[in-house]
Amino acid sequence: MGAFSSLGSVTTTEIVQILTTTSALLTANLLRLSITRQVFARALIQSECLWTFSKSCCNQDKDMAALRHFKIGDGRIIPGIGFGTGTALYQQDAANSLVKAISVGYRHLDTAQMYQNESSVGKGIKASGVDRSQLFITTKVSQNVGQQTEQTFDRQLADLELDHVDLYLIHTPILEGTTVEETWKALESIQKKGKAKSIGVSNFRVSDLKRLEGLTRPAVNQIEFHPYVWKKAQPLYHYCRENNIALQAYGPLSPLVHFKNGPLDPVLKKIAERHQATEGQVLMAWTIAKGVIPVTTSNKEERMKELLKEIELSEEEQKEIEQVGSQTHHRKWMDHMDSE
Repeated sequence: MGAFSSLGSVTTTEIVQILTTTSALLTANLLRLSITRQVFARALIQSECLWTFSKSCCNQDKDMAALRHFKIGDGRIIPGIGFGTGTALYQQDAANSLVKAISVGYRHLDTAQMYQNESSVGKGIKASGVDRSQLFITTKVSQNVGQQTEQTFDRQLADLELDHVDLYLIHTPILEGTTVEETWKALESIQKKGKAKSIGVSNFRVSDLKRLEGLTRPAVNQIEFHPYVWKKAQPLYHYCRENNIALQAYGPLSPLVHFKNGPLDPVLKKIAERHQATEGQVLMAWTIAKGVIPVTTSNKEERMKELLKEIELSEEEQKEIEQVGSQTHHRKWMDHMDSE
């Protein structure tokens, strides 16, 4: 009798009654589930983000327990906003800052050949005590590319003390002695060998991305992204969305850090006070609302924690930030992005 032995001796009529009742309950539950799934799907489409709840071995606030996850172009998932090792950590020993960032909840770590600190990033990853499988690690290449790309990548892996990275990017389309296409084919080879789970680009314009059409589609395009470049970035933003290329934002806090006393200052302050939040949290919320994955950095633990705490902006607040931000144009890096 196996699984049905607990039924004992019952009549056919009784079995039909049991199955009918069970079917009705199951149908009701599935209906509720369907409604819930529809609601969740609408939220998912709007934000293009996935939520997950994780309990890690790190000391985290309750606010750190819920980590937002993001889906990139090839279907893989990035755990949370990125902690970058450029800007303040450029050419610096990043190990201690990285350990601190991982301890407060960051699992998405971003570095680059150009930053000249991959070795210290590798040491920080190892010193964190967090299992490699829990981390999503990105690095980028900009020199010694073309036919040398695979050898360059192997040196980067050795510096990071890793056997693979999760995402490998061409840092810029402006390359010396080679072409974007040749370098991209080297990234395809690296991916096929399992040394990079996903591949993508950074600081690519629409015209640069079109050069890769017919090849493996980049999973990501990492660009400077904040309200002061929003107006200029819209053609690229829409092209990436239409072609399933996820956008990552570096410099999402630039209006506060690099372009103070601009027209956005009073707007960000007003919205922050309304949400009992900081201006930095408002900018991060705006970036996420646009479906863009933020990458940020700080040497201060409290600032690291602050930027992991999320708020949700209304559509009116988002539009106000965009309208005021579009009154002026400020770009900190990669001037070629303002040309086609």
